[in-house]
Amino acid sequence: MRPFLVLAWLCTVMALDAADADPGGLRLVPDRERAEWVRTRIQEPLLRHCGECHANGEADGGYTIDSHRRILSGGHDYSPGIRPWEPERSRVLQMLRWELDEDLNMPPKQQAPAEFIADMERWVALGAPWPDVAAIPPPADAPQRPPWLARLHPLVVHLPIGAALVALLLESLAILRRRGGMHPGTPAVLAGAIVGVALAITSGLLLPSNQAVAQVEAHENAGWFAAAALVLAMTSTLIAAQRPRWLWPARVLVVTAVALIALAGHR
Repeated sequence: MRPFLVLAWLCTVMALDAADADPGGLRLVPDRERAEWVRTRIQEPLLRHCGECHANGEADGGYTIDSHRRILSGGHDYSPGIRPWEPERSRVLQMLRWELDEDLNMPPKQQAPAEFIADMERWVALGAPWPDVAAIPPPADAPQRPPWLARLHPLVVHLPIGAALVALLLESLAILRRRGGMHPGTPAVLAGAIVGVALAITSGLLLPSNQAVAQVEAHENAGWFAAAALVLAMTSTLIAAQRPRWLWPARVLVVTAVALIALAGHR
């Protein structure tokens, strides 16, 4: 008994959905080519040839072409106006072909072009489809592959930051291990950071930018300040290797250089 009630309920819902649907006709799948054909060969010519009497609030004979449902439904004396898949039985096509009484000719003064009538016949034979514009995605532009320098630039920008952090880590290890001087790897790492800053500035100047000129100049100046701080820090580490009293001033300069390079890389 229960399965029968469920089946009856489903049938009722489907019947209600069918009652609310457009009378015949099909909604196009998201197919841009077919939708464009309906728009340019059916919708626009129909509005151009018949809109004076049947659109924008005008409904001569009770017929309006303001929507797909109303195009299919017809007017006071002919319903439905369009029978999908049945062009020979569609009254609107008979009116376009001037096959009925003279007062039913559409348009009344001059017959529509034969090409448009043929397109309407084909449209009805296809089931009178109507494009669901909201469901048709816009054509996607193929993403352009950036030049190799643009792909390399993010890595180059972060290279000096990483090198400066490594130098700071080396000096932290030297302090924890109570070494009597600078870590031997610090000058080499700082030299790598200097090279990275130079590459970052050069690539930034060569690449096109949509930033304001003042912003580009600010980035360039920050890069030069960071490079100067790194050169000073590396020089101080080399001096500290020979003169122990330069040890802590050199470490302070390393920390300062790391802060400047991080700031310049993330402005």
